[in-house]
This record gives sequence, C-alpha cells and structure tokens, in this order.
Amino acid sequence: MKNFVTRDFLLTNDFTRILYHDTTANYPAIDHHNRFLPKNMAVNKPFLI
Repeated sequence: MKNFVTRDFLLTNDFTRILYHDTTANYPAIDHHNRFLPKNMAVNKPFLI
C-alpha cells in the first residue's frame, strides 16, 4: 500500500515542491501563537504536559 503522507504531501505542483524544498524545508516549525512567556523560552525552561 502506498503511503498517503509523503515528503511532498500537499505540494501540488513543481513550483510548490521546488519552493518548499529549496527554501523552508530546512527551517524549524515555529508556533507564533503559543502562550509561553518569552522569558521562559529564552532560558529553555522545560514544560510538562
């Protein structure tokens, strides 16, 4: 069975695949809407779930 989610999942054409893989694929995913205080993030405070 073929995997549904591949490295090109949601990349619908050559332009989007080139754009993603040549630019943003190497950057971390950042959630700018989190509720953490910047001070706690700066000191790398561990968070328990």
